[in-house]
Amino acid sequence: MAKLGSYFYQIKDYQKAEDYLSEALELSQSIGSSQVSQEIYADLSNLYYKTGRYKDAFDFMYEHHEIKDSLMNESKTKELTQITMQYEFDKKQELQELEQQKKDAIKEAQIKRQKLLTFFFLLGFVLMLFVAFLIFRSYKQKQKTNIILKDKNEQISLKNTQLNQQNEEIEAQRDEIERQKEFVERQNKEITSSINYAQRIQRALLTPLAYLQENFNNFFVLYKPRNIVSGDFYWASKVGEKLVITAADCTGHGVPGAFMSMLGVSFLNQIVNIEYSYKPEKMNAADILNKMRKMIIETLGHGSEDGPQEGMDMSLAIIDFESKNINIAAAYNSVYIIRNNEIITIPADRMPVGYHFVKINEDFTNKYFDFQKKDKVYMFTDGYQDQFGGDDHKKISPIKFREIILENNNLPMSEQMKVLDNFFINWIKNSPRDIKQIDDILVLGYEL
Repeated sequence: MAKLGSYFYQIKDYQKAEDYLSEALELSQSIGSSQVSQEIYADLSNLYYKTGRYKDAFDFMYEHHEIKDSLMNESKTKELTQITMQYEFDKKQELQELEQQKKDAIKEAQIKRQKLLTFFFLLGFVLMLFVAFLIFRSYKQKQKTNIILKDKNEQISLKNTQLNQQNEEIEAQRDEIERQKEFVERQNKEITSSINYAQRIQRALLTPLAYLQENFNNFFVLYKPRNIVSGDFYWASKVGEKLVITAADCTGHGVPGAFMSMLGVSFLNQIVNIEYSYKPEKMNAADILNKMRKMIIETLGHGSEDGPQEGMDMSLAIIDFESKNINIAAAYNSVYIIRNNEIITIPADRMPVGYHFVKINEDFTNKYFDFQKKDKVYMFTDGYQDQFGGDDHKKISPIKFREIILENNNLPMSEQMKVLDNFFINWIKNSPRDIKQIDDILVLGYEL
């Protein structure tokens, strides 16, 4: 039993150690074994000391010494008593020190706890104030936001109402525009059909190319209306052995110009084919232009500086194939004749076939030129020369127009027309700006 108690004491199972040692003590006392009892008292004293039961530890230690004293001599007993007393005193002193340390530790812990509580209280108070500030500010911002949202909602509602009204108006306008568009498209289709029909009428009034072929072996007509119908026209008619040929540019282009061109053709027919049909020997180019000017003024009601100024610029030639002479009169538009690669300019009078408030009483001038075989004549309007284009977006100009004619005059007339047409197309195409043909184009060339 005592050994078991010592074993459990070594492994610090003090409860079992106490139980076994107590049983061993009873057994040793019952058998009267003082030596064994002495050792057991010592073990129990150590056990009680380890577990803090100092009184019991002392009592058992005392019993241990009592037995030991009985076994030892007197000197040993006295020494044991002194040791015991010293032990008791040291133990008491130690207990007092431990008690004081315990009190100091408790007091220090209380102070730290108090400081910690104070710190957390202040921190909690500050945090509470901060949270309260955030809540208050959030509340104010929410109020402000709600007011703004309310205003925005009202504005959006108003805008939606306005947009709905505008949408209704736009839909109504769109429907009206669609109706107007359909009307305009119908009108445009009708107008275009009418203009196309007018084009057929206008082309019917122009001298047929077959008629020119009968009088010239080598010729071309470069005719490019800006719109469907043109204010430029060419006309030719033979009276006796004389051929009258003209290239004209009426005021305006499109439909107004086309009306003027038909009026010009009508006047030429009346003057040349009726008035001079029986007296071709008295016919001259200047008289024809003078008569045309008078008829235009009378027909259109011209007669004042502030009145309408419609008329035409034109060059007119009377070719006498028997005498090999050409009689030319021109209003603004000159005539070019090329002979042996040299260009001869037949200048025009600086007034139109129409009302002119300064030169109204001046007659046009007759120019006569004896031509040779292979001479080439060029009659034209100003549309070709005035076209903008090229790399610098400038006009072709009369100088450039003469250069093109002169450089290519030895080609067949049909090839010359292609050169002129291709140059004109590329001139527009190469412009840095998006432009189109600006005027009607007419260039008439023929070889005598």
